[in-house]
Amino acid sequence: MHDERPLADLIRELLETSILYVKQELGDAAQAAIYRPLKKAGRVVGLLSGAAGAILCAVLCLSVGAVWGLGELLGGRYWASLLICAGLLICLGLGLMAWSRREMSERDKQGNGPTEKS
Repeated sequence: MHDERPLADLIRELLETSILYVKQELGDAAQAAIYRPLKKAGRVVGLLSGAAGAILCAVLCLSVGAVWGLGELLGGRYWASLLICAGLLICLGLGLMAWSRREMSERDKQGNGPTEKS
């Protein structure tokens, strides 16, 4: 059972098979190198999302408690305590936004910003 094909055909087939195998192995390695960090990042995003949801629930519960307690102090005027607490939360949010912008502009001035080209 000898293969009667010419030597050139056998070498060509060997090269084609070898190239196909190398491409497949490189493709698998590249795919693993790409998807492994993405999978890890996905887990981190999931954990951060869960933590953000828990923090949001805690803030909502604390806000309800603050409105209720302030309403009791104001003699049952819960609408007024709701307006006061909402105003405080808005001021807190605006203050955090202003602080964040100031920090980003200081980082840009130092040359550590995301627009810095290496």
